[in-house]
Amino acid sequence: MRTFAARFINNQNREDMFNFKVSYFAAALAAVFCVAAFNNMAVSYPDGPPANRCGLYGTQPTCTACHSQASGTNNATATISIAGNPASYTPGQVYAVTIAGTGGSTYGFEAACVKSTGGATAGTFASATGTETASGTVSGNSITFIRQSTPKTSGSWTFNWTAPTTNVGSVVFYGAVLAANGTGSSSGDKTKTATLTLTAPACAAPETPTGLTTTNITATTATFNWTAVSGAANYTIQGRKVGTTNWVTIGPVTGTSKTVSSQLVACKSYEWQVKASCSTGGASSAFSPSATFTTTCKTDETMANTSSFSLSPNPATTSVSLNYNTNTQNQINIRVVDVTGKTVLQQTATVVEGENSLVINTDQLSAGYYVVEMIDGTTKMHEKLLISK
Repeated sequence: MRTFAARFINNQNREDMFNFKVSYFAAALAAVFCVAAFNNMAVSYPDGPPANRCGLYGTQPTCTACHSQASGTNNATATISIAGNPASYTPGQVYAVTIAGTGGSTYGFEAACVKSTGGATAGTFASATGTETASGTVSGNSITFIRQSTPKTSGSWTFNWTAPTTNVGSVVFYGAVLAANGTGSSSGDKTKTATLTLTAPACAAPETPTGLTTTNITATTATFNWTAVSGAANYTIQGRKVGTTNWVTIGPVTGTSKTVSSQLVACKSYEWQVKASCSTGGASSAFSPSATFTTTCKTDETMANTSSFSLSPNPATTSVSLNYNTNTQNQINIRVVDVTGKTVLQQTATVVEGENSLVINTDQLSAGYYVVEMIDGTTKMHEKLLISK
């Protein structure tokens, strides 16, 4: 009986010892998992932050919505860069974008790309290792975000962005990087934001316009016409009297015709050319070959008693040319009057038979409307003048 009791007690002790070891191992393993989980919470949303945490538009939330910031100087950094450092984008082209940060022990991020005008999403993101995309509505715009899918200790992510397939104007990348301190809490971390702007793509120069014709020709007016050019946003015309050297420029013109009425005089031959531009200030074609025409002539009886003048350019800035065609040589008086009727400028000149061009210095005149009065001894004529500065 004693032997049986001793064996029973011995076996019971061994079983208790085994159970104790198993319990101890399980507790230790659980502690390891708890520590790992605790450290993973250094980023509040390790599998990706909520949408709209990248400081979009410069007014929307960042990582600080969930992470309180460390006291003292925020020495963290955040940058957005694109391979090749392009200043503008090419529609439909794929670019490698890198967002990076320093100043922490573990990192997270979120970024978006939007149109500068209107704020809608621009282009598309392709998620790479450690990243994912998400969507949200901000200020009425449906926005695609890209963010970390798991925290990283290196603080750098590279992913592809495909530019819009058409010219949507300039675009802006907004990004926020969380530099966490690794303590396992959402306090004492650092957040930095960054932006990067790509300007609208440069447009290619259109073809040179063709099909130039001149219609509705009178003694002092004519209409210039040409064939539309693919890719042209506007056109510029230059014209002059045949045999002279200086061109007068008109434009930009958005259509494919232009009526000219203030630079022509009767019974004269003129030539004009036109070029196409892909945008205002953008690339342009060469000027076309010249088209020529001759204004109609007035009868001798009418010409004997008629004089006329025009102003160019109008609007003017620092000077304006008074173009005067007369049948006789005489002296003329020129007076510039403001809207109150006050004479602000006055001069005299001697003109010869035919076409005359006199320069009036207007750099001392304020911006606004004026009336130019010209008296040739027998006839008083007026033209409106706009000074633009």
